[in-house]
Amino acid sequence: MEGLQISLKANKTQNSYLFIDVTDLKIEYGPHYKNKALFVVTGIRNTGYRETLGARLANSEDSFF
Repeated sequence: MEGLQISLKANKTQNSYLFIDVTDLKIEYGPHYKNKALFVVTGIRNTGYRETLGARLANSEDSFF
């Protein structure tokens, strides 16, 4: 997979919830635009604190995270 990749952080704390969301983006590559999917993983701790655990730019929503 091409693009930005941020590895998932080591999860040393207990997360009550884990969310995976995808946003479709148009990214400029020279004179052309390409559609990409940005996956974002967010964890919510027992205390209510939200933390971004990782993100990846993929070719489509069908791509393996």
